[in-house]
Amino acid sequence: LRDVGLEAHSGEVIALVGANGAGKTTLASILSGLRHPSKGVIRLNGRRMSARALRKTSYFVMQDADYQLFGESVEAELMLGAEACRDAGERVGQVCKRLGLAGLESRHPASLSGGQKQRVTIGVALMKRSEIMVFDEPTSGLDGLNLRRVSNLIRSLADDGRVVFVITHDCELVMGCCTRAIQLVDGELSADMDVCLEGSAILALF
Repeated sequence: LRDVGLEAHSGEVIALVGANGAGKTTLASILSGLRHPSKGVIRLNGRRMSARALRKTSYFVMQDADYQLFGESVEAELMLGAEACRDAGERVGQVCKRLGLAGLESRHPASLSGGQKQRVTIGVALMKRSEIMVFDEPTSGLDGLNLRRVSNLIRSLADDGRVVFVITHDCELVMGCCTRAIQLVDGELSADMDVCLEGSAILALF
């Protein structure tokens, strides 16, 4: 990445678009504290954030959810890191109901469908009350119906006051739930567009 500067606000869904190798995943990894920037500053609500601090307030939803699932059941997965919270058990029920996972609490994550696994990883972020969420190609391999479901879920997460970044090559997803699209080209920020106001220009990015 070179000279990348941006500002994001709660309630936004920001698409990170560009060719493979353009820097999308690198930027997303830095924003979520998974990689240390060699220089530059990241601030949250005016406070300078270390990578460790970012990891506590963000969550990165990988394209392959299998790499993020470690518990023996859906409930155990959602409880990881939340055991000390007094209302953790109650919140597990609320999160499962919201994500369409009610009744699956005792199931092993490996026995779930791909979409259900993805929703479990999102549930972990909700249990953590993460302020920043990053999705890596969340609609890869999905049909139109499930694409719209994921789009609506991402939009609802932002409506709760989070900042959501979406790494994607899917123009339909961008038009369906994103408020901005940031294009990266060879590690540089090439474009930053408002999706609602510049829909035709967004299409040109793809």
